[in-house]
Amino acid sequence: MMKNLIYLFISLFVIFSCKNEPGYVIQGNIAGASGLNVYLSKRVGKNFVIVDSTIVENDQFKLTGNVNFPELYYFEIEDQNGRLDFFLENSEIEITGQVDSLGLIKVIGSSVNDEYIAYKKLLEPYHKKMNDLEKPYYDAQAKNDTALMSKIYNDYMDISKELKAFEIEFIKTHGSSYIVPPLIRSATVNMDYTEIEDLIKDVSDEVLNTPIMIKIKGRIEALKSTAIGMPSPNFISKNIEGQEVKFSDLPKGKLLLLDFWAAWCSPCRRENPNIVHVYNEFHQKGFNVLGISLDKSEKDWINAIKTDNLQWTQWSDLNYWDCDGVMKYGIVAIPTNFLIDENGIIIAKNIKGDDLYNKVKEVLE
Repeated sequence: MMKNLIYLFISLFVIFSCKNEPGYVIQGNIAGASGLNVYLSKRVGKNFVIVDSTIVENDQFKLTGNVNFPELYYFEIEDQNGRLDFFLENSEIEITGQVDSLGLIKVIGSSVNDEYIAYKKLLEPYHKKMNDLEKPYYDAQAKNDTALMSKIYNDYMDISKELKAFEIEFIKTHGSSYIVPPLIRSATVNMDYTEIEDLIKDVSDEVLNTPIMIKIKGRIEALKSTAIGMPSPNFISKNIEGQEVKFSDLPKGKLLLLDFWAAWCSPCRRENPNIVHVYNEFHQKGFNVLGISLDKSEKDWINAIKTDNLQWTQWSDLNYWDCDGVMKYGIVAIPTNFLIDENGIIIAKNIKGDDLYNKVKEVLE
């Protein structure tokens, strides 16, 4: 009898626990979407990963689950372009709208998402000013009015700086908000570690423990270890034959340019001829290059090497941003490069065009 009572107590406890487990419930009503799949995805690194999906019936759908903290997710509809970004938290959420108007779909029921919507409204005046300059710029371009084009471009850049300053001030004064991590990720792309540390110094402990912020803190350490004057960190990759290789085993010569690039990266491809020019002129004097590609397609990678006439050593994991070198050097945008002397010390970063030529010439001659 006692044993049966214990089993009954355990069963009731499990049922009660399951029913009271916090989670989210998304109820959706999307007119015209019957028969289509809807997807809930999140950003992992540079990729968007689907975490749940369901089919719409009678224009309605339901998704349930659990998140550890409010985080930016993306809503997509089958055969429709674009993604709707919103903050998902453990609450009852409604998504309503029309299948062909993704930008007008409404999300209610998340207080954190309400913060996010309010933030985006604060950005609208800046975006409107920038958008209003597009037509005058193209009109001036059609008339070949270079003076007016230059003025409009400068006006655009001034507004961009104002927007950037607003975003940074918002981050600094909203350190306890869960909408801040993706804003920090975007704002810190071109910052050095001292600027990033200053930006996040008032972020709350709860927000600092989110995955985005953990990665940003890891990037701070990577940027510290790859600052000018620091020894270049070792990393593992694969050569063009697919064999595992170590940076520490590479003969570096008197001067090495460690160049992170990809076949799909237009700015990288535009910079490649400059590197080729420097390589051809100074290779015999001890200048070498190591290309680290962030490609996924081996075919595209090899074709780009041939097309751009890249004669130096090339490595790639063929795994996009998910590679050891990217992590060790804190790479969040390409092209990014590091100029390393014969002692393995980083002497310059992100040096391009004439600056690269002049620096290599200075060191070697």
